[in-house]
Amino acid sequence: MREFIQVLTNEIDATKRDGGSGSMVFDRQFVRQDGPCFIYAFSTESILGIIDEAPTEVEVAGQRVGGYIVSVQGTEVVVGIEHDFGLVIREARLITERWRLLKELKDRFEQILAGQRTINTSLAQKLFEITAKRKVGISSARLALPTTAYIPNADPQEAVHKALGSDISFIWGPPGTGKTDTIGFLATALLERHQLLLVVSHTNIAIDNAIQSVAKLLQSSPLYHEGKLLRLGTIAKDDLSASFFMVTIEGRVEPLGRSLKEYQRRCDEQLRQTQQEHMLLQETTTILAQAEAACQQRERNKMNLARANHELAAAQVRLAHVATQLHKCQTQLARARSVGALKRFFLKLDPIRIQSQITNTFVCFEQ
Repeated sequence: MREFIQVLTNEIDATKRDGGSGSMVFDRQFVRQDGPCFIYAFSTESILGIIDEAPTEVEVAGQRVGGYIVSVQGTEVVVGIEHDFGLVIREARLITERWRLLKELKDRFEQILAGQRTINTSLAQKLFEITAKRKVGISSARLALPTTAYIPNADPQEAVHKALGSDISFIWGPPGTGKTDTIGFLATALLERHQLLLVVSHTNIAIDNAIQSVAKLLQSSPLYHEGKLLRLGTIAKDDLSASFFMVTIEGRVEPLGRSLKEYQRRCDEQLRQTQQEHMLLQETTTILAQAEAACQQRERNKMNLARANHELAAAQVRLAHVATQLHKCQTQLARARSVGALKRFFLKLDPIRIQSQITNTFVCFEQ
């Protein structure tokens, strides 16, 4: 481990001496906007030793802004810049720390030596056959490779067999020997077995190629349309999202969005109907309340009418009594006026008193 740390130190020093941290890029155009960043593709004079997603700074005409490396392919580098420099950038300078991953790896080994970090060596021991590797072959009968125009020869088929039956496997080959297609067959075989699969790489373009290989094999399969294959991260290939839209986040969200919109439409229709029913219920409730109030008023009116009838009967009795008294007083008053004073004295017929009784009778009746 100490020897490896020294090797990393030498590599970091050499990278700093030879490459520095700045690289000139030239004459390319604006590609697209990705969130807050503007994507530009540049040409370089030499191959850059920069990994995808690495943070960088871009200096254009003396102005330095942040960004990140989208992808590197040969002498072409695609960069996301946190500033809009227009359609064309004639010349720019990328400022990156090419040795950043080497430095992080060195730091981790130093932490392990210092007891600050643990390390799992089980895969390494199996790789170098310090411990026995599990070797469980998959028979040809059980390995049902999907139908495709590309028919893998014996080497890719053997690689898939060994990978499916081993804890750790390496598939190596020069360019053009079918490694990406082999990854496609391997990933398809794992997905058909309902196993989880994670494909990672230090470049976006490699992931795009691998996903494209798997998608071609699964395009007619339910696994493809059910969203079992999903591309995460930055897409470097311009034709990936167009050719294999279903493997992108947007591709998965769109059908879900359609179903959600349909569900929202049905909910809105149900809400509209419910609101109409609610309005009818409110109107019915108002009418019932008015009817209830009318019934209560009717009962009060009946009680008032009964009370009025009772008072009317009492008034009629009083009126009859008053009429009798009035008739009696009037008769006495007429007699008192028709006789002389001596007879009025003996009969106690005082006209003034009788007239006062008549007046009091009218007053009492009115009260």
